Amino acid sequence: MARTHGDGRRHARTADARRMRRYTSTQQDFVDSPNQRFRIGDDWTWYHGNSLPHRVLFYLVLAVFWLVSFVYAHAVLHIRIVGKKKLRVARHQGYFMYANHTQPFGDICITVLENWPHRITAIMAQANFGIPVLGPILHHFDFLAVPKTDAQRAGYKKAMTKLVAKDHVACQVYPEAHVWPWATRIRPFTPTSMRYPVRYDVPSFTSTTTYQSRGAGKKPRAVVYIDGPFYPRVDGDEQARKKDLHEQIYGTLVRRSRLSTVEWVDYEQADISASGEKHQS
Repeated sequence: MARTHGDGRRHARTADARRMRRYTSTQQDFVDSPNQRFRIGDDWTWYHGNSLPHRVLFYLVLAVFWLVSFVYAHAVLHIRIVGKKKLRVARHQGYFMYANHTQPFGDICITVLENWPHRITAIMAQANFGIPVLGPILHHFDFLAVPKTDAQRAGYKKAMTKLVAKDHVACQVYPEAHVWPWATRIRPFTPTSMRYPVRYDVPSFTSTTTYQSRGAGKKPRAVVYIDGPFYPRVDGDEQARKKDLHEQIYGTLVRRSRLSTVEWVDYEQADISASGEKHQS
């Protein structure tokens, strides 16, 4: 049985009630980390430097992550990445990669594979840094926690400047903020996340994970489309430039998401009148 979306997409629709999710807000959480209550302190170390030993250790660890990611992404997600060559224009500079958030562990693997061999960081919820073993590794290699206090925001901004503008690191951003497993729609997000590419005048790219049918009863294949580079218009103030870049990024994610052909998990709005939200058009 197929389902027709408001934007004209037709997806093969699962009849399994266990794979139906109802939401009241696009900011709703469907996945909890092993230490969901973990919070960083105002004395958090945001930046560990860019010395040669630090970089060597990073790439040794990244190589291990790449191997794990390769095996998982191909064995579980049956992944195919389209458009990776587009990143070559930014091989010697920092850039931002905006991606939809549809896999709790798989998104980490996709981040490693699609940006390889570029040095990477990513903006993550604070709870991720409380995960045993993985959390301390992410912290040591300057992955960035979403700041909650003024002191944290100050450290976050300084670290972002050093990483992207000076060390030429690629920064993965999930503007939807919350993981919706196997989701095929793009949830709305504000232009706020466009602040840093506008400020640093660096390119932005999009990474859209879509899901393609592998046959009845089989989990779908993840096909990831990379697009870009995108730049904000050169005229106007920062707000206008952020809005312009947001329109490019969001529009591309939405356009690519329409290439999904199967809906493994069905997300339905529970109470439109209560949440005041509408399906993406």
